[in-house]
Amino acid sequence: MGWRSDRAYEEKRHRAFVRWKASLGWPEYLRWQWQRSRAFVAGVACAVGAVLIYGFLT
Repeated sequence: MGWRSDRAYEEKRHRAFVRWKASLGWPEYLRWQWQRSRAFVAGVACAVGAVLIYGFLT
């Protein structure tokens, strides 16, 4: 099997992911969401910081 996979394989993976996500408790779920989005949050924080610094300097 190459980089493409058949529909049954993808559906099986999706069902396994949904079961895994449903099994998480709230602390685990929040930790998982943080790990997923921390690069985006860091980028937004840098952009907001840059805009605030620019605003204070002008």
